[in-house]
Amino acid sequence: MLDRSLAAIREVFKILNKKERFEATIVFASLALTSIIEVVVILGLVPVIVFLVGFDSAEEASKFSFKGYAINFVGGGVLTPLSVVVLAVGFLLFSGLLRMLNVFVTRRYLRRICATIGQRVYARMLRYDSGILRKYSESEFANDLNANLDRIVTGCIGQPIMIAANLVFIVFVIGVLCSVNLVVTFVVLSIIGLLYLLIFAFVKPVLTRWSRINREKGSLVVQMLTYGYRGYRQIVVNGWGEEAINNYRVLRRERLREVANTEILNGLPKILVETFAFVLMVYSAFYLGGDGGDPAHLITLLSFFVVSAYRIMPAAQQIYTAFSTVVYSAELYSLSREKWNLFGGVAAVSNEQNVSSQSVGGPSKFVPCEKVEFRGATHHFEKGDGSRIEYSFVWNLSQVNLLYGASGSGKSTLLDVLLGLLAVDHGQVHINRQELKAGDYNLWRKSVFYIPQMPVLPADNVMACMNFVNEKISIEEVNEILKVVKLERCLITAEEEKVVVGQNGVGLSGGERCRLLIAMAVASGRPFLILDETLSGIDESTVEVIINALVQSYSGIQLLIVTHNQGLERRISELGCSLSVFNMENMLLAGRV
Repeated sequence: MLDRSLAAIREVFKILNKKERFEATIVFASLALTSIIEVVVILGLVPVIVFLVGFDSAEEASKFSFKGYAINFVGGGVLTPLSVVVLAVGFLLFSGLLRMLNVFVTRRYLRRICATIGQRVYARMLRYDSGILRKYSESEFANDLNANLDRIVTGCIGQPIMIAANLVFIVFVIGVLCSVNLVVTFVVLSIIGLLYLLIFAFVKPVLTRWSRINREKGSLVVQMLTYGYRGYRQIVVNGWGEEAINNYRVLRRERLREVANTEILNGLPKILVETFAFVLMVYSAFYLGGDGGDPAHLITLLSFFVVSAYRIMPAAQQIYTAFSTVVYSAELYSLSREKWNLFGGVAAVSNEQNVSSQSVGGPSKFVPCEKVEFRGATHHFEKGDGSRIEYSFVWNLSQVNLLYGASGSGKSTLLDVLLGLLAVDHGQVHINRQELKAGDYNLWRKSVFYIPQMPVLPADNVMACMNFVNEKISIEEVNEILKVVKLERCLITAEEEKVVVGQNGVGLSGGERCRLLIAMAVASGRPFLILDETLSGIDESTVEVIINALVQSYSGIQLLIVTHNQGLERRISELGCSLSVFNMENMLLAGRV
């Protein structure tokens, strides 16, 4: 368990750049120094309080000795109550300032580091491992790369820093207590440490098992909610409503009950240890100073041990909780790394430079795209059965291009290979007689805008969607494009600049969402538009109008239309635009093996 946790911490810390490591060091120093100075201030106030209570002589007020140790005030001179109060207030203000600085540093730096690492992992997933996304649902992707990633980063960076800072603080306080009496301090702390070890040895495995069960049930709850949201039609029409509600209620109640049991088991033993530790500390102070007959000496010792216990126990609790979080985060790290291949190569993403344009000459050389050639390009599927698909063909492109093929003929795989979303294990892919290598796909995709059959919109209003692809586009230009794609009802007016279409276009029909994404493609300025079954939800007459308007209004645009509707060829050919047709059945296909 410890080895796996340390390995996860090392892997995550490797992601930090030089600046972030410096910030992490600042956080560690701030936490440790603030705690140490705070306890020094509190311990320094003990003689002050005793002084204000009153003693018989100035000598007693200026010097309190115990077992050969002494605390001196202002060189042993006579103190007045006013000067003592001023000194105490100064200590407290200084301590409060340090605590405020500590809150600022820890919250600001740690949150920023976590956010930056999350961005790098997300960027790596989208840039390099996009093929893995087809294995899991979007709810799993969102949960793992949002909630779980935050837990991993916080547990493997923030919590180790917290543990280290608290350990430094505890060592300092133990040193102060040992200066009073080494044997008593050793006995007391050994008993407390043994109790924590017993809790960790017997309670922690149970908590780990319960946490794993809670996570699994939490995933079931999310799946059930997703099913209810997406499948509400079949639930309502088929009369499954009561069953779905009852199943959700039972599962939700069971999970919350187990969460409560986990929290109870996690909290009660620590409270018992903390209470027992306070009793031990008080008894130790009485044992050391209760037989001397000196009230000042006894009060000072009691104060020292009680304050030390008051500060050590929360630090020990934080270490225990932080270590539990680290263990849990390490487990999440192992699962996520195995599932999503997280963090691998993330450091490279953080220092990533733009790919040199010398290899393919930049996106401009792909415009217009005249020829696509697959030379034995082979992709092996990750099914464990050795299945693969191989493409060998040449396709001379025009302004409008149709890609035909029945379901399962390999159209989607062909597009993924062409766009670099699936790796080519053997063979080559050429665009305009230039081979596309691994580092060239980012440049090639800068010329492409992909429009699926079920588009995803980045915002809930039209102007925000258009600004997402073109920050400088004007309202007039947006309206002109909307007219071209026959989406007049979304035109932006002076009275209604924010035309709301709902989250992911829920206020639009499927065809209207596709047309809005086509409008975004035009606004982006990218010349090569891939419409992957996009036009299947739009009536044929509107399709003709849209294609004709695009061709006539934007001569620099090329269209690659993926479809299974062979009647579309005749309708487009009647428009008089240059047309190239490619049928998957006529392709020299080595086939699936």
